[in-house]
Amino acid sequence: MKSFKKFTAFFILFLAITISFKVDTSFFSNKRDPAAQNETSVEYAILGTNTLLGDYAGRAQIKNGKIIRKIHFSSYRFHGNDVESIWSGKLNGEAFEFTLALSNLLTRFENYAPDESAFQTPVKVSVPKTITDSDVSFSLPEEGGYIEHWTRLDSVTGDPIWTEDRKTEEGVGTPSPLFASVAKLIGINKVITMYRNLPQVKQYTDRKEFREAKQYYVQDRTDADFYLNNPSTLRIANKTINPLALAEAEMKRNAYGKSLKSKADFLYEQTVRNNLNSAGLLEVAIVDSDGKKTGRAPEGDSALWSSMFGQAEILRYQVTKDPKALENFKRVLKGELTLVEITGDPSQFARTLIESPAEENLGERWIQGKGKSAHLKWQTGGNNDMIKGVFTTLILAHQVKNELDSETIERIQAAAKRLHLLSPAVSGFNNGIAKGLDALWNKNEESFNTFASTMLNVAVYLGDVTHIGIGFYFGGITDWSGVNLTMTSTMCQLLLSKELQKVFPYNPVGYKAGQSLAVAEHRLKEMHRIYKIAHRDFIALMTYANVEKAKRNEDFVKVAQDAVWALREVPAPRTIGLAEANLKFHPHWSLSAWPRLPWKVMKGVGKIKENPNLAGLLEGAYAYPQYEANILDSTYIWKDNPFDTYYKSEPQIQSFSADYLMMYWTSRASGLISEND
Repeated sequence: MKSFKKFTAFFILFLAITISFKVDTSFFSNKRDPAAQNETSVEYAILGTNTLLGDYAGRAQIKNGKIIRKIHFSSYRFHGNDVESIWSGKLNGEAFEFTLALSNLLTRFENYAPDESAFQTPVKVSVPKTITDSDVSFSLPEEGGYIEHWTRLDSVTGDPIWTEDRKTEEGVGTPSPLFASVAKLIGINKVITMYRNLPQVKQYTDRKEFREAKQYYVQDRTDADFYLNNPSTLRIANKTINPLALAEAEMKRNAYGKSLKSKADFLYEQTVRNNLNSAGLLEVAIVDSDGKKTGRAPEGDSALWSSMFGQAEILRYQVTKDPKALENFKRVLKGELTLVEITGDPSQFARTLIESPAEENLGERWIQGKGKSAHLKWQTGGNNDMIKGVFTTLILAHQVKNELDSETIERIQAAAKRLHLLSPAVSGFNNGIAKGLDALWNKNEESFNTFASTMLNVAVYLGDVTHIGIGFYFGGITDWSGVNLTMTSTMCQLLLSKELQKVFPYNPVGYKAGQSLAVAEHRLKEMHRIYKIAHRDFIALMTYANVEKAKRNEDFVKVAQDAVWALREVPAPRTIGLAEANLKFHPHWSLSAWPRLPWKVMKGVGKIKENPNLAGLLEGAYAYPQYEANILDSTYIWKDNPFDTYYKSEPQIQSFSADYLMMYWTSRASGLISEND
């Protein structure tokens, strides 16, 4: 206590000296320091101490009136990591001035949750230029007091000691004239007008991004290389050192501080250990503070997400020949087959399965299995989305047919015969894929003809030409989940067509399969063209992997290489604790001029529901890197709306990583990335 009182007195003395010290205006004069005016760069070594964080050392660089201050704390740690603080500012008269924020997006981490007002006014720091002549003292809220001195370095390279690489790109969708006319005709414009006049929206109408109806995508690759080479150090850039800023730095480090393969290995092990259940399907895990599974939360869309994990494992097996990958795929395959078999009703299939005793009550949508499935519960509601998971898995199974036992093949053949009876597959595209699977596994040419006529009919062609079948990006409006589902549907057609060419080679049947393949490839390229401005980078990765013409196009190769950043942005682990991002707290953020899914509040052409869910229309004007926001509460990032207004991660909830693993192994199998990336 005595030593602390002495230090406090010493600190107050320094503060008094600093305040009363006559400013040496010759610091930047030719007499005092001609290099400061005439040289390209002037650099200083920094030594200092902080009352709360301890000693530190670093560098300052002055160049063209701008300054970067970078310090590294000697003993302060956060979650076992070293901490660096970087400020970038400017020279203003007799002082260096810096502006610091609390965070980029986070508004809570664990028990630290400042109120909204704390985010409205940034912290201003003014450091006297006399810091090069004598010790200078200054303090920051919640960060303690600093005593610091700079010593000029004689030998410098002039290279920047730190570079910010955070960019904001405009990304407003422009639909085809036909679609714009249809949108107006059916009343979408009416919903847009209603939305823009909502009380909670009107407070943003004077903002530039709202007035101009712009959408923006924020890209931040700052310190990506640094973290890869210094994975034990966290950098806090232009923020005070507080739990929000530290948590954001750790999430960013978890994204950029590991190779793509290291993240794939980590997320794979976590997914298999905690999320892949005994039925062969994915579920959300409940974990303790050590990351050990203590329970489970069923995932209602598991039929689809499990098939994506299965696809990742098929690709991993093709690249590495790891027998464990094939074993995992077989587990998923048996789970997807059980979805079709367990209901006992040829018109319906299950959404997901969990191991559960009969006495456990999970609600009316859960039904106990019978016979060999008596240890399982299945969830009702298999639909158009979930059937894509069944389709995908049965198509992929044909790629490893020679590795399957006879019992499994018989189950697939039996399922393929009845798929067209399932309620989502009685007509349209799904019926065509169902019939194609029957043709594939049972060599049924009649079923193949149904597949071919469905995939190659005029309606499909018109849907692609008008984008009704592909989708749209109108201002800031699209069905984000639907974009992912359309890609999944297209991949079903593409992969099935390839497999059918193997079964029916060199004849008119095989020729039609080739035509269907060409249609699917074209649709994939068109999807990329439409959604490129919306940064749906996973479509670029999938197009590169599956369209040979894309691989031979130098411009597209560059696009695909840049799209790999979508994988680099994914942190491993995905979350680090209780975190919230209430974007409305931040003055740099704005609501969008475009409503989310406007058709959700309509009841027919030109009519709005009597009590529409107005809150469901709200979305932001900015999309952020995965590690900053979306990953916090996502189970599958490629289907999420990037313009959400609120995000939250729960420390006891651990999601699976089928999203990252599927796109990582897609990119490995295509040769776009290697084991060393």
